[in-house]
Amino acid sequence: MMVKASLVPFLAAAVASVNAQSPYTATNPLGQGLTITEPSSDIWWVKGSANTVAWTCHSTTLTNFTLVALNPNTQLLSGPDALIAQLNNFDCSETITPTFDVGTGYQLALGNPFNETDFYAVSEPFEIRAAGSTYPTVTTTDLGGSSTSSSGSATSTGSTSAPSPTTSKSAAVKVVGSSGLLGLVSIAIAFLA
Repeated sequence: MMVKASLVPFLAAAVASVNAQSPYTATNPLGQGLTITEPSSDIWWVKGSANTVAWTCHSTTLTNFTLVALNPNTQLLSGPDALIAQLNNFDCSETITPTFDVGTGYQLALGNPFNETDFYAVSEPFEIRAAGSTYPTVTTTDLGGSSTSSSGSATSTGSTSAPSPTTSKSAAVKVVGSSGLLGLVSIAIAFLA
């Protein structure tokens, strides 16, 4: 494929921009098909509250991994931080109460338990909001066609109300607000199933 010389600087700038926004990527091919679905750019966390990390547990043969927090901003996180050393894939999600500073650019990675910088899957960059912030509204549609909406809030006193869908983890597709292409793909999967 030939690229016009005038497009090369534009393409290089676009790639640099994407890499600057999300410097962490999955590096281990064993994680092919494994995706972190929460948190995401549309599903943020609230500091000091119960938050969910969820992944596509039925799309891989991996049995366990390490959960690692990442942020290229060293003022927010000095380096990769192993949150859970041994996370079972069959759990499909885990509840975490982060103590990280409020900020943007956080990512989570599911990594090799023997080398926490060898990533099977990396989340979209997401935000950690201040204690007391509300959670996003999440609509859960089970494969049978019914749907529920939930949202939650957190208070600085420590009581929390995290979104809690009423459908089972293995039979649900989550669609968040207007999550663009990802939302369209999720809706298409729900209708095709």
